[in-house]
Amino acid sequence: MSVSPNGAIIYGGQAGSLTTSEGTWTFGAKASDGVDWYIQLNGSQNGWGFQMQIANGNLYTVNKVNGHWYLRKNAAWVDIGSVSPDGLVIYGGQRGILATSEGTWTFGAQASDGVDWYIQLNGSQVGWGSQMQITNGNLYTLNKAKGHWYLRQNGSWVDFGTTAPVESAPPPPPPPPPATITVNGSNPATVTTGGNMTVAVANGPGSPTDWVAIYSASVPDNTPNGWVGHDDLYLNGSETTAPATGLKSATLTFPVPSTPGAYQARFYANDSYTVIARAGITVNASAPPPQSPTPTAITLSPASATIADNAPAGTLIATANVTMSDGSQFAGVLTTSDTNFFAISGLNIVTARSYTSADDGTHSTIITASQGGQSFSIKFSV
Repeated sequence: MSVSPNGAIIYGGQAGSLTTSEGTWTFGAKASDGVDWYIQLNGSQNGWGFQMQIANGNLYTVNKVNGHWYLRKNAAWVDIGSVSPDGLVIYGGQRGILATSEGTWTFGAQASDGVDWYIQLNGSQVGWGSQMQITNGNLYTLNKAKGHWYLRQNGSWVDFGTTAPVESAPPPPPPPPPATITVNGSNPATVTTGGNMTVAVANGPGSPTDWVAIYSASVPDNTPNGWVGHDDLYLNGSETTAPATGLKSATLTFPVPSTPGAYQARFYANDSYTVIARAGITVNASAPPPQSPTPTAITLSPASATIADNAPAGTLIATANVTMSDGSQFAGVLTTSDTNFFAISGLNIVTARSYTSADDGTHSTIITASQGGQSFSIKFSV
């Protein structure tokens, strides 16, 4: 069974049939109300109406009984009250009734222009037209008189001028947001040499082969292989393999250029050199690492030391105080060049062994303070 196409319409009193999954629909004889016609499904009566239409593969029609309108949709009759349903249409020359809060609308005899029909509200003429329709519970119709078009809407006639009125087109959709690109969350951005930077793109066209690269600011957009370093990345982070499905946003990691200067992060479309967004980058040299503090002076207390005869090993001779270049506390190592007579214990210079009278006389050594690869030395004598 072939189903009638959506939009197909037949009217009471005219030959024709419609077919749905329920079967075949036709009009029979005129109904007893003098307005509608018997609706037949597979030859059996199934309500009254004056128009049948196919919508979404189902039969739609309306019938007014005992002051209520009944709408047949989705294979069932639905009571929709005393006002004609939205979308209900009647035409001049065909019997039919529309009801709104203003009253009952019908067509009368054909008007003198030979095109329109007299429109009647509660039996009294209120204009001319060839079609009446219910929209938002109100009656809508058109009439042309003396070169002007008149549209009846919201309970009144509106002069639309000499051009036939048209239904307003819906407003165009808002434009998509522009593509954006940021470096470390900013545009423009300032970075320092060494390490990496994060480049984020958003609202791209969504082609699988959209790509991002870092260029010197002076290099033209269409310079082949003109990017800095070796990285030109698709939005999946690969240099060589584009994603199977296009991405509109991504976060990528690039090394910061090693040479200070002006650069740009460029967002290119579809494996082309068409830039859809760019971010300025200023690369500054990284600050040199801070200098390690160095020993700059050694003072001994006492400055002139003596050692008693027969002093045992480990006898304190003097204590060193090491001055550092940044004023910090000395945390290095103290050493002596003469390890036979002198020894070091922390910052103390002590005897390396027991002394005897045979050790009388002057003994000298070089005391060295070392820290962070730097050192300072003095001569010390007792």
